Order: sequence, then structure tokens, then C-alpha cells
Amino acid sequence: MDKKEWLARLFLLLLPAVFFWRETLGWLTLGDQDAVFWFFPAYKFSAEQIGAGSFPLWNPYQYGGIPFFGEWQSGTLDPLNWIHWLGASSRTLTLSMELSFAVALLAMFSYARSLNFTRRASVFAAVIFGLSGFLVGRTLYPGFVRIVALTPLVLCFTERLSRRGRWRDVVFGALIITWQIFAAHPQPLIYSSLLACAYALFKFQIKFQISDLKR
Repeated sequence: MDKKEWLARLFLLLLPAVFFWRETLGWLTLGDQDAVFWFFPAYKFSAEQIGAGSFPLWNPYQYGGIPFFGEWQSGTLDPLNWIHWLGASSRTLTLSMELSFAVALLAMFSYARSLNFTRRASVFAAVIFGLSGFLVGRTLYPGFVRIVALTPLVLCFTERLSRRGRWRDVVFGALIITWQIFAAHPQPLIYSSLLACAYALFKFQIKFQISDLKR
């Protein structure tokens, strides 16, 4: 990977902090409605329980007590929620969301490069996807944003697998899908999985047709 490639990736990594500059400076919180009133309290409770040496299986503060880890959308195993272990606050919520957008930008850039797009075209594709109204308008659902952000990486490893058939691509693709599961939002996970399956069928069908023509 050459210097210009690294610079492009560094630009995309830092872009959310500039795009959401008010939130970066602490004037606003990157998150709205459900993100603030349901998801953040869940992330904070999880971080406090783990910090106290107790795994958050049960939430005694809602109703007469409800399952917490089993509820799934608490996102306890999502790596970006581990940021709250540093001390859950509006700052950690903003940081985790900005990192979600950075993941979206880098994921689309990687996918575009796997399709042999030029570096400049890949950067444009990443910005159009990663900072689209579709994603920015869903900051009220942190898990939703993360699963959609990771979807281009699922397609990227599917593309690589169809071309090279390496087990390494299977392993990394499986890890990305696992991360999507841990991000804990059912609808985009289903959409991403269906898209990946359709994409895989399309790619491997083309590959088999090319093989038949060569014969």
C-alpha cells in the first residue's frame, strides 16, 4: 500500500470529526431521540456493570427487572461500545458515533478499491455512502448505523473470495458479520445478509459461467 493510499484512508478516518465539527467540539451530542433516551443509558449501565466486575445479564431498573444481555440491543459485545468503559458521557457517545461513520467511509473505500476503482473514485464513493442522508439521519439508532457501515466490508470480502478463494477472506468476512451481529439491530442485519447472499450468488454464477466458456 503506497503513501497516497494511506493518506486517502487517513483522510476518511478523520473526516467525520470535521463533518460533525460542532459535536467534536462538544457543543452538541451526536445522537438523537432513542440514542440518548434508550441506547446511551443501556451502554452506560453495561459499562458500569463491567467496571464493577459484573457481567450485565439483568437490568433491575426497568419494570420489575428485565433481561439485559439477552435483550440483545444493549450492544454489550459491540467493540465501539467499549469506549463507554472509559466513562460513559455525551462525549463517548459522540466519539463512538463518529467512529461508526469512519468505519462506513473506510469500508466503502475498501470495497470500491476491491472493484479496481481509482483512488479518487473510491474516495468519492466512500464520502457519498458514509456521509449520506440515509446514515446521518439515523444517528438515533447507533447499532443501525454500525451494521450499515460494515455492509461494504461484507461485500468486499465476498468479492475477494470470489476472485481468489482464500480462507483468509472467509475468516475476515465472518468476523465482520459477527461484529454486525454484536452491533445488535435486527432490520439492517437482515438486509445486509440478504444483500451479501444475492451478491455472492451473482459473483459465483459469473465465475462458473466464465469457467464453462474457457472449457
